[in-house]
Amino acid sequence: FLALDTGGQIRAEYERKMGAESEGRKWLANLAVHDRIRMHDLASVPSKLKVELDKVHFHQTDRKFVRLAMATESKCLVAEESDYSKAVIKVLQKHADLSIHSAETACAMIAANQDAED
Repeated sequence: FLALDTGGQIRAEYERKMGAESEGRKWLANLAVHDRIRMHDLASVPSKLKVELDKVHFHQTDRKFVRLAMATESKCLVAEESDYSKAVIKVLQKHADLSIHSAETACAMIAANQDAED
C-alpha cells in the first residue's frame, strides 16, 4: 500500500513534481483504482528527533514524509533524494524506528510479497 496524509500535503508535492502524463502519475492512478492507497494523519515529531534531524541538517520541508512514515504500521519510508544521507538515515532509524529503502529495494519487497500471496 501507498500511504498518503489526510491533509493532502504529500499528494500535493507529488503532483507538483510529476508531469501530467508521467509514469508516476499513472502509477498513483493505478494504486487508487485498485484501492492500494491508505490515508493517515501525520504523526508529531518528538523533540529529540527534531534536535537530531537539525544536527544532520535535514530539511524542514521533507519532514512531512518522516511524519507520514511514523504514522504507518510498517514504519517504512521509500526515498530516492540525496537529502536522506547516511547520517539522516541513522537518525531516523535510531530515533523514529523507521526503515528507509530505495525505490529499487521497495519494488523488490513488493514483488516478493505479491509472489507470497499467489
